Amino acid sequence: MVEIQQGNPQYFRAVGVNEAVVVLANRYSSRIDELDQALHDVESRQESTEQSPHEVWSLTGAASIVARAQEMVNAANEEVFLIVGSQSVLTDDLYESLEEAAATGTDVLVGALQSETRDAIRDHVPSAEVFETGLGWLEGPVTGVEEASIGVLLMVDRTELLVSSRTPTDGGEPTERAIHGTGFSNGLVVIARRLLSYGLQDIQDPAREE
Repeated sequence: MVEIQQGNPQYFRAVGVNEAVVVLANRYSSRIDELDQALHDVESRQESTEQSPHEVWSLTGAASIVARAQEMVNAANEEVFLIVGSQSVLTDDLYESLEEAAATGTDVLVGALQSETRDAIRDHVPSAEVFETGLGWLEGPVTGVEEASIGVLLMVDRTELLVSSRTPTDGGEPTERAIHGTGFSNGLVVIARRLLSYGLQDIQDPAREE
């Protein structure tokens, strides 16, 4: 790094070490500040996008489905709407999560077709509002052939949905699969809110405040 004295002829003088360090520090400090701001802008935009994702995922296996259901209930802030088609999802851990959600002020509504299932829910989650769902199609059509049926329909805070199905197998445990969707305007979640409204007409309609 040199200084130039204009004239004819020109004269060049090496800049002192201390002065050179200061000049370089100022120059690169400015560039680092610009880079830091640019990276924070990218991160901010990414976080904004992640706040309202519209995603749909698939799950396979009872353990994965139950774990996702419990995770959703644990993260609930306002409402939990749970329609139970199969008791296989009602594990002790999920019961505990439902009761903890209700205890913190979250509205917990649980519907089931079978009276035995409703009684079990009331025993384990006394703070929840338990009702008989009007969604009779959860059990599937009454035919001579076993067909897939709904295992669970769970919606949290009107923005996150889990729907599982149980498909009979020859001589073994049913195959359980599920789809998990997020986002208030996600088509899957919108349809679920409409369907749930039929099962909650006399209690609390999750589609009422759209």
